[in-house]
Amino acid sequence: MVFSGLRIFRLVAAGVTIILGMAEVALGAILLSQLSHDDWFGLTAYEVLGVAVGTLTVLTLPTMLWLDYTRTGAYASMVLVEILWLLALGVLWLAEGALIANYESSHRLYLSEVCHFGLSVVTRLCTYTRAMEAIAFLASSILLLYTLSLLVVAIGQHSRGTPIWTSSLKQQQQKVATAHSASYSSFAPHVSPGFQPLMQASGANSLPRPAQGHGNTNQLPQRWNRVHGTISTAPPQAQLSSGFSGTKTSAPAAQSVPRHPQV
Repeated sequence: MVFSGLRIFRLVAAGVTIILGMAEVALGAILLSQLSHDDWFGLTAYEVLGVAVGTLTVLTLPTMLWLDYTRTGAYASMVLVEILWLLALGVLWLAEGALIANYESSHRLYLSEVCHFGLSVVTRLCTYTRAMEAIAFLASSILLLYTLSLLVVAIGQHSRGTPIWTSSLKQQQQKVATAHSASYSSFAPHVSPGFQPLMQASGANSLPRPAQGHGNTNQLPQRWNRVHGTISTAPPQAQLSSGFSGTKTSAPAAQSVPRHPQV
């Protein structure tokens, strides 16, 4: 559950950071093209760093995601490599935001006059600079938060004796799923080969049968017929009634065995 949640977190964080990197590259390119021949602001370091960091983000993060989803055990998908690279990107984004904030604080009076001078071009450049600063701090926050979460999970797994530094989150998720399926199968009820289901055991074939010879009418107890002076071996049924049809069915005739009178 932890590794699947981290993979979802990584996908969302990488997607948002890639979009922010594309915006940073676009804004930085506009500022570079405008400020390289401008006497109001002049070219500074944060435009170049913003374009560089945005380009690295747009190129590397999709490559890492593609390698992780298409290959198992890729070098770029290792937890240690992922932590180091994303930490470096987060620090670069943080440095970009810090450079812009330092420039604005050191030129506060100048920027307050220039940005509110009334020229649309200058006002747009000031807006782009503030947008680059916000993007830089937001991207650094997302990357550092994910990197810190992954580092905490990796340290926890290392303390439990199962280090994950040289494996990927995809491999760890597969291992957890395999372990869960194995534990579930171990708790499943074991059916012995000689076991028969209850319905089969209680079927018609398993019902008790009468002892041999009970089905023979010759073995039925003999009854003395006082009227005719004979011995009857038939069952003591005289008539069978049918409740549905109202008819009466006579029992089969009794087998009479003549008996000689006693002398």
